[in-house]
Amino acid sequence: MSGPMTGFADFNFTAFKDMAGTLRAAGALEHQPEDEAPKVGFADWKPARAK
Repeated sequence: MSGPMTGFADFNFTAFKDMAGTLRAAGALEHQPEDEAPKVGFADWKPARAK
């Protein structure tokens, strides 16, 4: 799953959570950024394109 994060309140996690629920209800496997964010912390997280 991908979508805009920068410039949105709470990194747009509400929209990601809503879509994840929709996808899971349809039987799809999904992955969302918030699944990884708590492991690394957003203060130190840098998108791959910033390298």
